[in-house]
Amino acid sequence: MVVVPAILRRGIINRFIEAGAVDSIRGMTLQQLGISETPVFLRLIKDGKVISIDGFRYYLNIDKVRTFR
Repeated sequence: MVVVPAILRRGIINRFIEAGAVDSIRGMTLQQLGISETPVFLRLIKDGKVISIDGFRYYLNIDKVRTFR
């Protein structure tokens, strides 16, 4: 059973939601969000749940996250 990545993924998603980085206008840097570029974060990008605006700012694709739950 793989629980740790799921917990880390949920933590990253919660950071985006709490910060309001849920669309391209409100995208934020990883520093602003207080997260780092971990394998779990990179997987969220690959899965389309986190979108890179310009390689520095990111936002949560809330529709993709909702379908995942």
